[in-house]
Amino acid sequence: MKTKLFFIAAIAGSLFFAACSGGVSDQTKKDVAAFDTAWMKMKDQAHAFSDSLDMAIGMCEKGCKPDSSMACCEHMKHKMDSMMMPCMNDMKGFQDMKNMMMDPGMKSKMDSAETSFAAFKEKVNKGEIKDEEAKKTLADFQNKLNDGNKMLSDWMGKFNDARKTCMMNMQNCMMACKDMKCTDKKCMEMEKKNQKK
Repeated sequence: MKTKLFFIAAIAGSLFFAACSGGVSDQTKKDVAAFDTAWMKMKDQAHAFSDSLDMAIGMCEKGCKPDSSMACCEHMKHKMDSMMMPCMNDMKGFQDMKNMMMDPGMKSKMDSAETSFAAFKEKVNKGEIKDEEAKKTLADFQNKLNDGNKMLSDWMGKFNDARKTCMMNMQNCMMACKDMKCTDKKCMEMEKKNQKK
């Protein structure tokens, strides 16, 4: 009889605990924790990608500039600008990607999702949500994460292609600028004077 009462009390206790904890299963808690890790990973990748864009923009700004000896050659300016145009277009492409990433609307959307998830995770940890509701909410967050990862993957693919093109354009530009000489006598005389100073 005592054994029977013990089992009844144990079952009642477990049902009471499940009700108080919102009935969130251990598996759901693990899934929430796994999602948290995956979300942070996406954020880290986005930050790293942003840094890569900054480096690419800096590389474009420094990499292809006219030779200082051409400073006096106004008649060469158009030719120099024409040779540098592919590099300038590459830099604009990187800047456009950066602007897209930093778009206030997109950033606000991601910040809002992160805040919502933090509140949801707290509810799960405190047992203030039922298992079915938690699973449904987590599935919605997972869709947001999938969309974010796809967008980031697409951007990174475009960036890698653009970087290859940029490196080739920059090399071509630097070689052309290096080999290009001004044969105008006035410019040559002015350059000699500048070298003597």
